[in-house]
Amino acid sequence: METIRAYIEQMFRDLPKTKEVVEMKLNIQDHMEDKFQELVNSGMNEASASREVINEFGDMSEILKELNIDPEASKNGEEVNYLRDEEVDEYIRWKNYSGTMIAVAVLICINAVGVSQFVGTIIWGKLGNILTGVVFFGMVAAAVLIFIYFGTKSDAYKYIEEDPSISPQKMDELRRGYADYKARSGILIGVGVVLCIVAVGLFTLVEWILGDAFAILVFFAIVSAGVFMFIKTGTEAEGYELFVKGKTASKKAQQDSPLYGIIMLSATGIFLLLGFLGHLWHPGWVVFPIGGILCGIVAVATGRE
Repeated sequence: METIRAYIEQMFRDLPKTKEVVEMKLNIQDHMEDKFQELVNSGMNEASASREVINEFGDMSEILKELNIDPEASKNGEEVNYLRDEEVDEYIRWKNYSGTMIAVAVLICINAVGVSQFVGTIIWGKLGNILTGVVFFGMVAAAVLIFIYFGTKSDAYKYIEEDPSISPQKMDELRRGYADYKARSGILIGVGVVLCIVAVGLFTLVEWILGDAFAILVFFAIVSAGVFMFIKTGTEAEGYELFVKGKTASKKAQQDSPLYGIIMLSATGIFLLLGFLGHLWHPGWVVFPIGGILCGIVAVATGRE
């Protein structure tokens, strides 16, 4: 693999770092690395696979001609103003941190139901009713403040999202990071779905051992942990995809990620309506495992597998 990368660097050494040339270089590198991996998987050793790939792709003049790119015209293009590596790293850290906090806010919203119900169950009478409302609306208010704060702070990174141009070396680094993310995202989403389903069974067990108050508390805590994983996994993708896949893919990830929160908050709303209006708390739990399964379906459908 290193032989191929060194070959590509040599091919593009004398060309200016215009956006057109950089994109061509990255595309060629992707094709060559895919072919190399295919040959290695078929049983060829790495040295032979590298030679085969390099021979197959030919020299620079052949590649430029095939892609209808004039080397002389490319030299007259404008130089790309790459983002500094520190800016890119800071942006990804921010996306991970803000995504975590948004997931925490959704977790707080969901647990507001369980905690307030727990308070209302163990404290009877008028005081219990008052404290139930205070706890519920207090937790929801705290979550809303988190949403607002991190929503306004994201404006500071708009310039990066408008022109996410990075150096080829940084692109290689981020691609490796994105590959690591993809490897663990499927596991986290699977765990999230399992938690939402297991929460139903644990509710019955805890209810039998400790009573309704603790059962409700544990049920919502487990469900919210599953939802946290869905949202955290989705938002982590946004930071990488902006640079690795481009603005279009990143915007799609930003549209997809809130779906997890919307699904589970909707499930919470349905659960409350069933409980307060029809006293269907017990069969009403089914909305949460269904919500967890829907989140898993969304994750697979949008490429978070």
